[in-house]
Amino acid sequence: MELTRRQILEALLSVPVAASACRKSPPPPIAGSIRGPSMNIGHKLRAAAGAATTGEKTRVSVAIVGAGPSGLSAAWRLERLGMTDFVVFDLEGRPGGTSQYGDDAIVTYPWGAHYVPMPSAENRAMVEVLREIGAIVGTDAHGAPVAAEEQLVRAPEERVFYLDRWYEGLYLRAGASEADLEQFRRFQAEIDHFVDLRDGSGRRAFTLPLARSSDDADLTALDRLSMGDWLASRGFTSPRLRWWVDYACRDDYGLLAEGTSAWAGIFYFASRAQGKGESAAPLLSWPNGNGRLVEHLAGVTGKRLRVGHLVMDLAPHETGVDLTVLDTTTNEIRAWSADHVVFAAPKFTAAHVVRPWREHPPEHLRELDYGAWMVANVHLKGRPSSRGFPMAWDNVIYDSPSLGYVVATHQGLRDYGPTVWTYYYPFTGSSPREGRERLLALDHAACCDVIVTDLARAHQDLAKYIERIDVFRWGHAMARPRVGHLWSGARARRAEPLGRIHFAHSDLSGIGLFEEAQYWGVHAAEAILRERGRTFTSLYG
Repeated sequence: MELTRRQILEALLSVPVAASACRKSPPPPIAGSIRGPSMNIGHKLRAAAGAATTGEKTRVSVAIVGAGPSGLSAAWRLERLGMTDFVVFDLEGRPGGTSQYGDDAIVTYPWGAHYVPMPSAENRAMVEVLREIGAIVGTDAHGAPVAAEEQLVRAPEERVFYLDRWYEGLYLRAGASEADLEQFRRFQAEIDHFVDLRDGSGRRAFTLPLARSSDDADLTALDRLSMGDWLASRGFTSPRLRWWVDYACRDDYGLLAEGTSAWAGIFYFASRAQGKGESAAPLLSWPNGNGRLVEHLAGVTGKRLRVGHLVMDLAPHETGVDLTVLDTTTNEIRAWSADHVVFAAPKFTAAHVVRPWREHPPEHLRELDYGAWMVANVHLKGRPSSRGFPMAWDNVIYDSPSLGYVVATHQGLRDYGPTVWTYYYPFTGSSPREGRERLLALDHAACCDVIVTDLARAHQDLAKYIERIDVFRWGHAMARPRVGHLWSGARARRAEPLGRIHFAHSDLSGIGLFEEAQYWGVHAAEAILRERGRTFTSLYG
C-alpha cells in the first residue's frame, strides 16, 4: 500500500511536524538523485553461478576482499611492511565503504563517517596514518600526539536548535533547572570514574580500539544491560540528559539508548577522554569527512585496487584460497589463487561468498544487526536564515529523529556563499529489516520532503537556497551494539580465521567506527605476515 505524504512525515518525523507541514503545499520538485551501495549482489551471484571463467588463473600472495577502511588498512599495513604482492577487490565503483565521499560540487563532502577523535599515543596505527596525511605534527612533553591546528574541527563546533533558536553545544543548558544540571554533573562524574579505571593488567576500562579495553567481568556485565536501564538505575531522569545520551547512541550506533548496550553507551563517552576530569578528545575532520583517510589509503594501494570487481566465491584449501571474481564492467569471470585472503567486506556477506558456509552458515553470523541510514547532501547556493547561535560544523535539532547536518565548507573557513550540508537520518527501530524496508520504500521526492520539512523548522527560508539534494541509502550501514552483542562468545568467534581466510571489518567489534575497522585490517595483515614467517613490531603491541 502506498503511503500518503502525511503518513510518511508522521512515520519519519512526528505527528505535529507532519500536521504543520501538510497545512502547506508540498515543496516543488528538487533536482538530485538516489544513490547507494549495490543492492543486487545476490542477483549477480545467482546470474553468474556455474559460469565458466575466462583466461588463465592469476596468482597473488594476498587477496583482499573489500575496499572499505578495513581492507584499505590491511593493504596499507602490508605495503608499509614491504609486502607488495597483493590485490584489493571491491564491488563498488569507488573505495571507502561508509567512508565514501562525493566531489561533484564546490567542495568535497562525506557520504557517511565524517570525523575521528584525536587518538591516544597507544593507538599507533591511527597515529601513523594521521601523521602521514599531516594531521599529526609531533608529540608533546608527555608523548601525546599533537594535531595540526587546521585539521581539528574549528569553532564553533556544535549547536542545538530548540524552541525557535540555536544554542551553543549539544547539551541544552538554556532553561535547564538546577536538578537538570546536578544530574549532568553527576553523569560526568560517573564517566570520569570509568575514564580513570584500570584493571589488574593496567588496561583502561574503555578505549579505542575496543580490543584494548578491559575484559574484566564486572565491566563486560554492562553489556547485558541497556544504556536506558543503566541511566534509570543511577537515577538519571533529566529529559535533557537522557536526550543527550540518546543523541550519542544515535550518532555512533544508529540506536536509541533503550536499545544500546550499556557497555557501548559508556564506551562512547569514556573512550574519548584521555584522563579523569578532561574533556573529550578534540575531533579531526575534513570537508570530505573520513573520505580524506580513505583517499590516502587508496593512494597507498595504487593500481592494486580493483573497483567494480565482485568476489563471487572463496574456496579455502590446505595451501591457499581459490577465488572467482566477476568484473562488473566487462562481465568477465576470472579465476584467482591466493596464499591468503583478507575478507574485509561486511561479515554477513561471507555466508554468500565463502563456499563452506553457503549451505550451513555459522551461528555467529545470525547475531549481526546492521542499521539502515539515510544520508543526504543538500547543495545550497547561499546560507539560509538562522536565529540564535551562529552556524557550527555540527548542527542538531533537539526534537528531531535525525542527527541534523554537518557543513562541508566549515573546515575551509567558508562561512558565506554556496555550501553543502550533509544530513544524517538513522532508522533506530528494533527491527533492522523494517528499517531497511522503510528506507528503500522512499523515492527521491519523499526523501527530499522529509529532509526539507525537518530542516525548515530551523531555517524557514531553506527552500529558496536549495539547488539539489542527492540521497544515499545505506541498507546495511554498520553493525549496531545491541544489548548482549559485544561481549558474547559470538563476537569472538566472528574474528576467528577460516583456514587461510582472515576476517577484517568493524562488525567484528560490533561498533562501526573507523578505529575499529582499521584495527581489524591491520590485525589481519599482521597475522598473515606472521604466518609467512615475517618478524616485525606490531602496531598494537
